[in-house]
Amino acid sequence: MQGSFENTLAEDETLSTFADGTSAVFENVDTRSNSLSELKEATTTIKEEQVLLDKKTSDKLPQVELDQLTTTIETLTASLDEYITHYESVLADQETYFTDLGKGEATYETLTTGMESINKQDAKTKELLLKLDKQLVEVQDSNKNTTASLNELNDDSK
Repeated sequence: MQGSFENTLAEDETLSTFADGTSAVFENVDTRSNSLSELKEATTTIKEEQVLLDKKTSDKLPQVELDQLTTTIETLTASLDEYITHYESVLADQETYFTDLGKGEATYETLTTGMESINKQDAKTKELLLKLDKQLVEVQDSNKNTTASLNELNDDSK
């Protein structure tokens, strides 16, 4: 994003590519928006699988491990929802900012205020991503424990 932004500033003295939406920054925003849509679909799928997992439990399954896995998945999907909501706002704000830069009434303040806003949102994005990273590790650990218990159960039933 930074490179595209800097190239546009260097190559387009009138900033018309911001105004008409042809700057590479808009392609970058669109690409990230498409990725976010895919993440949204994946989160929905995880939630659907979570419901199925809850329905498939039985007395023979390792309930403690399944409960732990369920809890970690629920926490993860809640954080994914939080991230998606935040990042949708980030993308919309960035698109508005870049479009505003191309307007005739854009000033140095438009430039600096927008950069400050993007940097502030970026800090929040990084915070959410760190949280998600930790939760993904927890889900992986819970999944390993559940799988090990299920394998033990399977071995015992032979």
